[in-house]
Amino acid sequence: MKFLFKLFLAFLPIPFMADAQKKIKLQSPNGNIVFSFRMIDKMPSYSISFKGKTLVEESGLNLQIENENFEREMILGKPVFRNGLENYELFVGKAKRVTSRYREMLLPISESRTTSRRINIVVRAFDNGLAFRYEFPQQ
Repeated sequence: MKFLFKLFLAFLPIPFMADAQKKIKLQSPNGNIVFSFRMIDKMPSYSISFKGKTLVEESGLNLQIENENFEREMILGKPVFRNGLENYELFVGKAKRVTSRYREMLLPISESRTTSRRINIVVRAFDNGLAFRYEFPQQ
């Protein structure tokens, strides 16, 4: 009985540790490009792969605003996903009309400090590329 109790205690913390570093993934419409995001020690981190091969290894995201770093003690809110379609015309090039499908993920992040500044990281995955930007919501 003691053995089972010790075994139970040994595996008890594992789900909590795994959940704390859970990856959030965004794939391009064709599935070739994968953007992975997670919080490591309350710091935003990402990686990028193409057809299963790592292009960008785990890297931290930070931003410096008025000599203050916006990188630690961060809290991730609920991610928002959506699909989109862009149609536009080119002035030069082989194709005049372009239609581009994408998948988008909005990651709301806020500081857990007293300043509690907020920022959104918006990631778009296209079949032929990936982009992300910082947005500053009304504070």
